[in-house]
Amino acid sequence: MVRLTGIIVSSRTQNTRRGRMGVIVLDDGTAQLELTVFAELYDRKRALLREDTLVFVTGKARYDEFRERLGVSADDVMDLAEARARAAARLRIEVDGAPDLTRFRDALAPFRVSNGNLAGGCRVVVSYCNRAGSAELLLSEAWRVRADEVLIEELRQHPRVRAAGVSYV
Repeated sequence: MVRLTGIIVSSRTQNTRRGRMGVIVLDDGTAQLELTVFAELYDRKRALLREDTLVFVTGKARYDEFRERLGVSADDVMDLAEARARAAARLRIEVDGAPDLTRFRDALAPFRVSNGNLAGGCRVVVSYCNRAGSAELLLSEAWRVRADEVLIEELRQHPRVRAAGVSYV
Protein backbone atom coordinates (compact mmCIF):
# COMPACT_ATOMS: atom_id res chain seq x y z
CA MET A 1 0.00 0.00 0.00
CA VAL A 2 1.14 3.52 -0.77
CA ARG A 3 -0.16 7.01 -0.14
CA LEU A 4 0.64 9.73 -2.65
CA THR A 5 -0.08 13.39 -3.13
CA GLY A 6 0.47 15.33 -6.31
CA ILE A 7 -0.86 17.41 -9.15
CA ILE A 8 -2.41 15.70 -12.14
CA VAL A 9 -0.33 16.70 -15.18
CA SER A 10 -2.14 14.54 -17.71
CA SER A 11 -5.26 12.46 -17.81
CA ARG A 12 -6.66 10.10 -20.42
CA THR A 13 -9.30 7.42 -20.54
CA GLN A 14 -9.05 3.92 -21.87
CA ASN A 15 -11.88 1.51 -22.65
CA THR A 16 -11.65 -1.95 -21.11
CA ARG A 17 -13.98 -4.93 -20.85
CA ARG A 18 -15.13 -3.62 -17.45
CA GLY A 19 -15.77 -0.07 -18.64
CA ARG A 20 -13.70 3.08 -18.86
CA MET A 21 -10.63 3.54 -16.74
CA GLY A 22 -8.40 6.52 -16.20
CA VAL A 23 -4.66 6.68 -16.75
CA ILE A 24 -3.35 9.65 -14.80
CA VAL A 25 0.16 11.08 -14.53
CA LEU A 26 0.78 12.50 -11.07
CA ASP A 27 3.63 14.94 -10.29
CA ASP A 28 4.77 15.63 -6.71
CA GLY A 29 7.53 18.08 -7.64
CA THR A 30 10.26 15.42 -7.50
CA ALA A 31 9.01 12.84 -10.01
CA GLN A 32 6.08 11.79 -12.14
CA LEU A 33 4.19 8.55 -11.66
CA GLU A 34 1.51 6.81 -13.68
CA LEU A 35 -1.67 6.08 -11.79
CA THR A 36 -4.34 3.64 -12.99
CA VAL A 37 -7.90 4.33 -11.85
CA PHE A 38 -10.15 1.38 -12.67
CA ALA A 39 -13.76 1.63 -13.86
CA GLU A 40 -15.83 1.82 -10.66
CA LEU A 41 -13.53 4.32 -8.92
CA TYR A 42 -13.09 6.24 -12.16
CA ASP A 43 -16.87 6.63 -12.53
CA ARG A 44 -17.21 7.95 -8.95
CA LYS A 45 -14.23 10.34 -9.12
CA ARG A 46 -14.34 11.42 -12.78
CA ALA A 47 -14.90 15.12 -11.97
CA LEU A 48 -11.79 15.16 -9.79
CA LEU A 49 -9.50 13.46 -12.34
CA ARG A 50 -8.56 16.42 -14.51
CA GLU A 51 -5.32 18.28 -15.17
CA ASP A 52 -3.96 20.78 -12.62
CA THR A 53 -5.92 19.20 -9.76
CA LEU A 54 -4.27 18.37 -6.44
CA VAL A 55 -5.20 14.82 -5.38
CA PHE A 56 -4.45 12.44 -2.53
CA VAL A 57 -4.24 8.78 -3.53
CA THR A 58 -4.12 5.46 -1.72
CA GLY A 59 -3.31 2.43 -3.80
CA LYS A 60 -1.03 -0.46 -4.56
CA ALA A 61 2.42 0.01 -6.05
CA ARG A 62 3.41 -2.28 -8.87
CA TYR A 63 6.38 -2.63 -11.17
CA ASP A 64 5.50 -2.66 -14.87
CA GLU A 65 8.11 -4.97 -16.39
CA PHE A 66 7.10 -4.14 -19.96
CA ARG A 67 7.66 -0.39 -19.44
CA GLU A 68 10.33 -0.93 -16.76
CA ARG A 69 8.87 1.58 -14.33
CA LEU A 70 6.81 1.84 -11.19
CA GLY A 71 3.07 2.50 -11.34
CA VAL A 72 0.19 2.63 -8.90
CA SER A 73 -3.31 1.14 -9.06
CA ALA A 74 -5.57 3.54 -7.17
CA ASP A 75 -7.88 2.26 -4.43
CA ASP A 76 -9.10 5.77 -3.57
CA VAL A 77 -8.62 9.31 -4.87
CA MET A 78 -9.53 12.36 -2.78
CA ASP A 79 -9.40 16.12 -3.03
CA LEU A 80 -7.88 18.25 -0.26
CA ALA A 81 -11.14 18.73 1.65
CA GLU A 82 -11.91 15.00 1.76
CA ALA A 83 -8.34 14.08 2.72
CA ARG A 84 -8.33 16.64 5.55
CA ALA A 85 -11.68 15.45 6.85
CA ARG A 86 -10.60 11.80 6.85
CA ALA A 87 -7.27 12.48 8.55
CA ALA A 88 -8.58 14.91 11.18
CA ALA A 89 -8.30 13.64 14.74
CA ARG A 90 -9.69 16.65 16.60
CA LEU A 91 -11.27 20.02 15.98
CA ARG A 92 -9.72 22.33 18.57
CA ILE A 93 -11.49 25.54 19.56
CA GLU A 94 -9.81 28.00 21.92
CA VAL A 95 -12.18 30.37 23.72
CA ASP A 96 -11.62 33.30 26.11
CA GLY A 97 -14.46 33.37 28.60
CA ALA A 98 -17.93 31.95 28.12
CA PRO A 99 -19.09 31.95 24.49
CA ASP A 100 -22.72 32.28 23.41
CA LEU A 101 -23.53 28.56 23.66
CA THR A 102 -26.60 28.72 21.44
CA ARG A 103 -24.62 30.36 18.64
CA PHE A 104 -21.78 27.90 19.23
CA ARG A 105 -24.14 24.91 19.03
CA ASP A 106 -25.79 26.31 15.90
CA ALA A 107 -22.39 26.63 14.21
CA LEU A 108 -21.45 23.00 14.97
CA ALA A 109 -24.85 21.41 14.27
CA PRO A 110 -24.82 21.36 10.43
CA PHE A 111 -21.41 19.65 10.47
CA ARG A 112 -22.27 16.89 12.93
CA VAL A 113 -21.87 13.37 11.61
CA SER A 114 -24.64 10.83 12.04
CA ASN A 115 -24.38 8.44 14.98
CA GLY A 116 -24.07 5.49 12.60
CA ASN A 117 -21.04 7.06 10.89
CA LEU A 118 -18.73 8.14 13.71
CA ALA A 119 -15.68 7.23 11.64
CA GLY A 120 -16.56 10.10 9.30
CA GLY A 121 -15.94 12.84 11.80
CA CYS A 122 -13.58 14.06 14.48
CA ARG A 123 -13.97 14.86 18.16
CA VAL A 124 -14.31 18.47 19.30
CA VAL A 125 -12.05 19.86 22.03
CA VAL A 126 -12.87 23.22 23.58
CA SER A 127 -9.92 24.89 25.29
CA TYR A 128 -11.56 27.31 27.72
CA CYS A 129 -9.77 29.97 29.72
CA ASN A 130 -10.78 32.96 31.83
CA ARG A 131 -9.15 34.97 34.65
CA ALA A 132 -9.76 32.19 37.18
CA GLY A 133 -8.21 29.33 35.20
CA SER A 134 -8.39 27.12 32.14
CA ALA A 135 -9.70 23.72 31.14
CA GLU A 136 -9.82 21.37 28.16
CA LEU A 137 -13.34 20.08 27.45
CA LEU A 138 -13.74 17.07 25.15
CA LEU A 139 -17.27 17.08 23.75
CA SER A 140 -19.12 13.76 23.67
CA GLU A 141 -19.06 11.35 20.72
CA ALA A 142 -22.50 12.68 19.76
CA TRP A 143 -20.81 15.97 18.81
CA ARG A 144 -18.39 14.56 16.24
CA VAL A 145 -18.15 16.90 13.26
CA ARG A 146 -16.78 16.97 9.71
CA ALA A 147 -13.58 19.02 9.81
CA ASP A 148 -14.73 21.43 7.13
CA GLU A 149 -12.99 24.73 6.34
CA VAL A 150 -16.38 26.50 6.32
CA LEU A 151 -16.98 25.40 9.92
CA ILE A 152 -13.52 26.50 11.03
CA GLU A 153 -13.96 29.93 9.44
CA GLU A 154 -17.40 30.31 11.01
CA LEU A 155 -16.03 29.41 14.44
CA ARG A 156 -13.21 31.94 14.06
CA GLN A 157 -15.82 34.66 13.55
CA HIS A 158 -17.33 34.12 17.02
CA PRO A 159 -16.44 36.95 19.41
CA ARG A 160 -14.95 34.78 22.17
CA VAL A 161 -13.11 32.31 19.91
CA ARG A 162 -9.38 33.03 19.93
CA ALA A 163 -8.47 30.21 17.50
CA ALA A 164 -9.98 27.21 15.74
CA GLY A 165 -8.21 24.51 13.80
CA VAL A 166 -7.76 20.82 13.13
CA SER A 167 -5.17 18.54 14.69
CA TYR A 168 -4.19 15.35 12.91
CA VAL A 169 -2.68 13.48 15.84
